[in-house]
Amino acid sequence: MKILKYLLIAGILLALYITEPLWRVRSNTNTADISQIDKKIKEQQDERNALLAAEAEKLRKLEEKFGEKPSVAYKSRVPEPLQEYWDKTLGDTDSIYEDICSPLKAGSDGWTTTCQYKVKSKNGSSELRLDTYIIKNGKIVKQK
Repeated sequence: MKILKYLLIAGILLALYITEPLWRVRSNTNTADISQIDKKIKEQQDERNALLAAEAEKLRKLEEKFGEKPSVAYKSRVPEPLQEYWDKTLGDTDSIYEDICSPLKAGSDGWTTTCQYKVKSKNGSSELRLDTYIIKNGKIVKQK
């Protein structure tokens, strides 16, 4: 029984040795080509990093000027300060529906967004509104 076990192991090793060209991965690329590709990739990464650093610096300057950029709801893109503003001014939170806002952009006075929304009136009818809001330091400062 012990000899049979050793013969089985020897047979497996022989099969692996014979089939080695089929399963072993060998490099077939020229190293000079790889170094040129690596250089190109590094150049692209450096350009990307420089662009990201410039964008981060621009955002930092805007946040110093206007306060932190407000977070927005995923689907409707309504900024949190605007949702709080609507809750205070409209009274009934169910009176506003189908709201969607443009992405926040830096304007001359603060973070600017344009929102389209429907408001239910007291008599039950709905009114479509399109307003532009300016947010500065987490507060609505102006409505156009």
